[in-house]
Amino acid sequence: MKAPIPVHSTEDNMKAVAQIPISMRPKTMIIARWESRGRKYWLELTKEWLPDCEPAYSYSSDNGGGFIGHPTEERAIAYCAQQASYAPSKMKRVL
Repeated sequence: MKAPIPVHSTEDNMKAVAQIPISMRPKTMIIARWESRGRKYWLELTKEWLPDCEPAYSYSSDNGGGFIGHPTEERAIAYCAQQASYAPSKMKRVL
């Protein structure tokens, strides 16, 4: 029989993050955002920095998201623009 998976509350996670020195926490910045006319569909590209690492890119959207990795910023934007083109309603870049 497998051991049960421990469930951590948000409060526990916040306490754990609070113990990490600020200089060691990841830095996140929204690079670009696409939205449909009624904002029903959206996609955001974020850039994250970890101490002593190259920046990494990921995206989130109304129906999911993913990790892009360590491409150049231009390639990450082009990838997300392509993902935005697959939305059921036309999306326009707003940021």
